[in-house]
This record gives sequence, C-alpha cells and structure tokens, in this order.
Amino acid sequence: MENPEELDDFITIDLQPRQAVIDRLSILHAFVERSMLEAVTEVDGGTSEIEERRFDLLAELLSSHAADSLIPEELEIMQMPIGQIPDDQQASVILSAEAFGILGKACGLIRELPLPPNPVGSSEELLESILAMTPEEIAEHVQLPAEEEAATMLEVAEVIHWRADVEFGARLDGGQLTEDEKESILAVGAEAERSGLATTYPSGDLRIGNKPIRKWTDDEVETFYIVSLQQRIALEWLCTAGQTWTILTEEDDD
Repeated sequence: MENPEELDDFITIDLQPRQAVIDRLSILHAFVERSMLEAVTEVDGGTSEIEERRFDLLAELLSSHAADSLIPEELEIMQMPIGQIPDDQQASVILSAEAFGILGKACGLIRELPLPPNPVGSSEELLESILAMTPEEIAEHVQLPAEEEAATMLEVAEVIHWRADVEFGARLDGGQLTEDEKESILAVGAEAERSGLATTYPSGDLRIGNKPIRKWTDDEVETFYIVSLQQRIALEWLCTAGQTWTILTEEDDD
C-alpha cells in the first residue's frame, strides 16, 4: 500500500445515496446470517432446517429492494447450498461481519467495534445484536455520516491498514522491521498524531487496540491485516457514490 505520508492532503468525498447504503447493509446482514449457518453446520452438521433457512434468506434478498444491488459473485455464493462454498470464496462470507461493522458504525447502527486485533466476528454479543436487526430497522435507523466525518474515518482506516500491512510483511519475512520501515512508522505516527487522526505509544508507533502491534501474535497480525483491508474497502465504497461493491477473495489475502 502507498505510504500515508505521500497521500493527498484532501480526500474527495461523494457519499453513496442513503438507499444504496441501506441496500448494501441489508445484503451484508444476510451474509452475516449465512456465515452463522455455515459455522453451525461445520460444528453440528447440516440439517434440512439450515438449508431451508439458506433458501429463505436468498428468497428474501431477491424480493427486497436490495436485490438490484447484489453483485454476481454474491448471488452465486448465496445460491450455493450450505457447506459447499469453495475455499477461495469463503473470505467474502466471513468478512461480511467486518464490512457490516464498519459501515454500521459509520451510519449510526453500531456504537463501538471490538478493539483490534479482535474482529467483529470474535464478539458473540455484537454478532447477536447485528442478527437481531431486521431489514426494516436497518432502513429506519441508517444515518449517513457528514462528509468530514466520513473522510476522517477513511483516513484512519487507510493509515491503520498501512501499518497492519507493514507488520504483516515483516512477519512473513522473519519478524523484523527494516530501518526504512521503522523510519516510516515513526513518521506516519507523528503525522497521524499531529493531524489528530490517531495517538501513538511512547515508541512512536500508532496506538492500535490495547497493545502495540509489535506485541501481537502472528495470527493476530494476519487476521487484522485482512480485517483492516475489508474495513478500508468498505469505507472507500461509502465515500464514492456510484462505485460498485467488491468482495475480497483469497488472492486479496496475499
């Protein structure tokens, strides 16, 4: 990813229309439930009731206003029987909770997300609250953020993902940061603190979560790398009217 030090001083924001955001959240909500059905099947085995719910979930989506916002890849996945989603397409299902979480927070549906490196998917309480929302409640309560607020959220997401990307690369290369990477981390941290986007630890590194990212486990770094990528992509979509939604695949993890 591009070094945040080199990003433009101003981000052009043209928010998606409110109805487009409602439709996207409705689709993601359905995918969160589909993910839960897959998880239950993996643990307890498949049942006819679970497959019937999968079928009903698809039917509900196709009969809703959100139907026209389904992209072909999503429709293909939702048409697949429970337990038959290929490995290279499972990321989009699993990450639906992360996309719903960041968009829901931006639009007033969710107050707080789990502290990094914990994903939305790690919080049973938050997942239950998401699943408890009805499409009607989502449509009623969505409030688009002000453009300045959306721009700030996007900038923070870009900086955080950049830091996760640097750390993930270091872990893949033996765990040590290069001198250039150390200098960039300090420079980005100083700029983020100066601009009010984020705070830093005494070391100068960005304060992400409740402990320095250098102290995260390799698994935590890998998980948050893809979570932060999904969050950034979701906010980029929110801030760019007319942009088509894209889903992450295993290739995006590389």
